[in-house]
Amino acid sequence: MKRGFSLIELMIAVAIMGILAIIAVPSYQGYVNDQIEGLAQQSLLELAAVQEQYFADARGYACTQAEAGYALPSDVTDHYDALVITTNRSPLATPPAGCVVASSSAVPTFSLTLEPTSGGRLDERATLNFTPQSGPNW
Repeated sequence: MKRGFSLIELMIAVAIMGILAIIAVPSYQGYVNDQIEGLAQQSLLELAAVQEQYFADARGYACTQAEAGYALPSDVTDHYDALVITTNRSPLATPPAGCVVASSSAVPTFSLTLEPTSGGRLDERATLNFTPQSGPNW
């Protein structure tokens, strides 16, 4: 009785491992990307709740994260460009970075936008948007 494996048996085992890796790695990367995107969506919903609390306190929506007192988690900022908050409160002479002041209207509102970092791992994913009137768009 001979002991050990022949070269052909080892090559077959390596080929099977390679095929399994080819199937498993993209699936795992998709899973990780889904988790990052889910965290970003959750962060937008949390910021929307902070915006509503800010509105109750200040009679207007915050124009920046700092003004609202909210910071996106680093896992989100690592994979998404800066958050853009659009609000229609009274025009500011010089809006801070990340703030877009839309035309003023009778009904105060805001929208939140997160775009995946160009060339990053989420590059093929859609931009995340949230507005209180229409809800999440993702």
